[in-house]
Amino acid sequence: LVPMKVSDETEKKTNWSELIHPMPEGVLRLRVAQGRDLAAADPALFGDPTSDPYCSITLGSVTQETSYVSGTCNPDWPVDEFHDFLFFSPLQKLSIIVKDKDTFS
Repeated sequence: LVPMKVSDETEKKTNWSELIHPMPEGVLRLRVAQGRDLAAADPALFGDPTSDPYCSITLGSVTQETSYVSGTCNPDWPVDEFHDFLFFSPLQKLSIIVKDKDTFS
């Protein structure tokens, strides 16, 4: 919140650009390694039903997605797949949701 009117003293001491565009505290580098015993979302005519899982990762207002792993309920994501997020507070919440690629609902 930036006040509409400030005193001259406050005006001199305040770095307004830091209030409007704060500097991040750091970068969170995240790697999703694997999932085990995920729910099957894709029915199969022959054999066991499977999924095409991927993860939707959100930190603050930024969302990124992993690649999807086809036809498995026990995915292993690539070791070189990373997701970088700027964080502005250690209190920011990280959300990771596992989804199925071809689920339409």
